[in-house]
Amino acid sequence: MDQWGTVCGDEEWDLVDAMVVCRQLGYDSATSSYKNASEEGNEIVWMSSVQCHGNETSISLCRHNKGDCPTENYASVTCEEMQHFLILLFNKGDGLPGIRLIDGFSKSSGRVEVLRRRIWGTVCDKTWDLIDASVACRQLGFKTAVAAPRNASFGEGLLWFDEIHCHGNETSIRECLIKFQSDLFVCTPSDSAGVVCGGKIKHIACLKKKESLA
Repeated sequence: MDQWGTVCGDEEWDLVDAMVVCRQLGYDSATSSYKNASEEGNEIVWMSSVQCHGNETSISLCRHNKGDCPTENYASVTCEEMQHFLILLFNKGDGLPGIRLIDGFSKSSGRVEVLRRRIWGTVCDKTWDLIDASVACRQLGFKTAVAAPRNASFGEGLLWFDEIHCHGNETSIRECLIKFQSDLFVCTPSDSAGVVCGGKIKHIACLKKKESLA
């Protein structure tokens, strides 16, 4: 018979362990970990000395001991469901020197924006598809795209491009066929394209605050 129990809030309990718990519960991350719960927990202690690496999908996969909690404190967490992430990658060349994802629900999702003339702008979603999205994801260091959301799913942005057509073997959006935004095209900011990437991040380059405002 299944029975609820608690986790010991001993010295080993930290934010890495809390991250695993929050992701297991369906949240993006943890903002806090506490070694002593605000209210008295279940007197049954299932786990103590929990030590997670951070990549586990369940707290049960973390290294831990079974038995008593010598501190008589219980572990607790504060989870974060929605965060504002900003991922940037810079390339050489005057055409499209940068690409980023913003306003996503995780580090692998967001509105696609590219840097042109020192101004960030997004892509019209009229011809945006999974092939184009996969190129953007690979440029950002992910393996592929699992979705290519349209209709400003991650918010509206300044439109730079009417159309982007990729074959799928490109390593950068700037290698695809691009049609720059024109007044005659019917795209509006509500047509901003987005991506949801999959696979491990290979590299991320950061942008200094003063550069982002240039």
